[in-house]
Amino acid sequence: VRFGNHKRYQDWFQRQYLATPESQSLRCDLIRFIVGVIHPTNELLCS
Repeated sequence: VRFGNHKRYQDWFQRQYLATPESQSLRCDLIRFIVGVIHPTNELLCS
């Protein structure tokens, strides 16, 4: 997704997967996964 064009996909993902009360725990797990696995380390960001 090109930078700046993510809003449409973000809204779709929110409606599709995070709209129910049961999905509140999924949201926390998803953020934890992104930060822990996908987000680059500080060393990589500085290089």
